[in-house]
Amino acid sequence: MSRAEAKTTLETAIANIENKINFMNGVNGTYAFANPSTLAKEDWTGNGYEAWLTEWETANPTSVDNDHSFPASEDDYTNADHHQNIARVKADFSNVKTNTLTTLNTEKTALQTDLDDLIAGEEAGDVDQVSE
Repeated sequence: MSRAEAKTTLETAIANIENKINFMNGVNGTYAFANPSTLAKEDWTGNGYEAWLTEWETANPTSVDNDHSFPASEDDYTNADHHQNIARVKADFSNVKTNTLTTLNTEKTALQTDLDDLIAGEEAGDVDQVSE
């Protein structure tokens, strides 16, 4: 991969993480996230994850069932399983948000470090190496 391709890849990855951070922080925008009423994959516009959860709860009033048993794989989830999962996220949103933001910020910092190193190399005159 060339330096230019690596730079573009890192910039795209950072932008994707920033979008997820915005979603968690309640920034109004359009996000590639499921429709809260149908859970169909499509873009959703609103004030981030907590607003999405509230919209979902309005369309799908579901109480957390602590005795609910989930299948071993998410591939086997039914609508009831998805609804229980979402209800649990809604009930514990503060912790979910904190944990998710910690992970996202750690990932962003690592990617930014890589990008900064790449840019510093470019500024120092490093060029792509071509092997024959």
